[in-house]
Amino acid sequence: MRLAVHRVTGEIRILHSVHAADIGRLINPMQCRGQIEGAVAQAFGWALTENMAYDEHGAMINPNLRNYRIPAFADVPPSEVFFADTYDTIGPLGAKAQGEGSINPVAPAIANALADATGVRFPHLPFTPDRIFAKLGQQP
Repeated sequence: MRLAVHRVTGEIRILHSVHAADIGRLINPMQCRGQIEGAVAQAFGWALTENMAYDEHGAMINPNLRNYRIPAFADVPPSEVFFADTYDTIGPLGAKAQGEGSINPVAPAIANALADATGVRFPHLPFTPDRIFAKLGQQP
């Protein structure tokens, strides 16, 4: 994952996104690629924009999609997807199960790229511009 951080606004821009999956034999390559790309899009939302906010009484203050930001197609950067060339001896026709397992590694990859770009570790999701800006402002 390569990204750029605007140090004045805290905005993050994903420059290069690469993902790999081992699902055994590809039975339907386009469907498999679409599944991975969809999972990655969800993961970008979790990592960069989605945030459940609560008031001082514990009530959610953004319970609907009007003020809960999920990524649209235009928000998701292009991603390269690669599949390992493997064959599973148990699965049908050599295939393995594929789900949305590509969600899990995206946030840590963004966190590491963000730490590389800024020198600051950001331990909490989402990596919103206000959070980035606040921590960058603490640097000497």
